[in-house]
Amino acid sequence: QHLNTKNLNFETASVEDKVTLLKTMQGAFSGVSRMHDLGIIHRDLKPENLLVMQGNKSVVTDFGISIKTPATASKIAYAGTPHYSAPETFRGTVSEKSDVWSCGMILQDACRPGGLLSHTAIDNSTSPRALMNKYSSMNTKEQKAFALQYAKDYPEPPKTQLMEHLIWSCTQLDP
Repeated sequence: QHLNTKNLNFETASVEDKVTLLKTMQGAFSGVSRMHDLGIIHRDLKPENLLVMQGNKSVVTDFGISIKTPATASKIAYAGTPHYSAPETFRGTVSEKSDVWSCGMILQDACRPGGLLSHTAIDNSTSPRALMNKYSSMNTKEQKAFALQYAKDYPEPPKTQLMEHLIWSCTQLDP
């Protein structure tokens, strides 16, 4: 079955449900790390592309738009799911960091009240697609200004807030 992030309110979930989710995510993100070790960038990580197997083992699926690195040096047409895509992918820049952003957004979706739409990168736009259109049309100077404002709007949470800090670490802009 696909990873289901929609029915869990991490704030009120039982300890058992939290542990199950985190173990499943750890397995999925270990798979992403292994892909990166092999020089593969997935480009479309989202809950629907993470399968949960018996025993809460997870598997990354759907490599249809994945690429091998060094292709990242050139501009690549945008592909993926806007809700989980790193802003730099909207202008054709793809790297392993893009997959890390997606992992952070999957955690965001699963663990924060309001899910994806409560993330700082998105909540100032009407939708992830609006963010995509806005960011992809910016020149380099505008992207850097956007990144600086984003950093002000989304300061580093205390390291004692482990989940918040992990999401923050994954979703830093890379203009």
